[in-house]
Amino acid sequence: MTTGPINANDLGLYIGGVLVACMQSLSFSSENSVIEVICKDYTGSLSGKNKWSLAGAGALRYDAAYGAVDLLTAHKNRDSVVVKFSTEVTGDTRITGTVTITKFDMQSDVDKEATWSIEMQGQGEYTVETIPA
Repeated sequence: MTTGPINANDLGLYIGGVLVACMQSLSFSSENSVIEVICKDYTGSLSGKNKWSLAGAGALRYDAAYGAVDLLTAHKNRDSVVVKFSTEVTGDTRITGTVTITKFDMQSDVDKEATWSIEMQGQGEYTVETIPA
């Protein structure tokens, strides 16, 4: 188990159990909707649905075991993919779920590395679990 603050360099996006190569940023977001209820004998709120997403960016590598080209192919084919937001260190916490890749961008600027970015929308519930030994 990692102790102390987590180094962002240790967190990664895994798809099909394989680390996505050369990521430079990664974020996870989860939001619960609230349903406001107002009637004669009750005022309050109810829990609504949960929606979640992931977003990230990285440097373009054509020789990656799993990288931008694989993500682009999954996006083009409208494939659902199983993802993990994780350090993959025993005892640490990871988030897993199935996503659809809703947006994929590539960028190439003069005298800079070629980059890509991605947005993924969660399907159903995600799980939060401790990484087993």
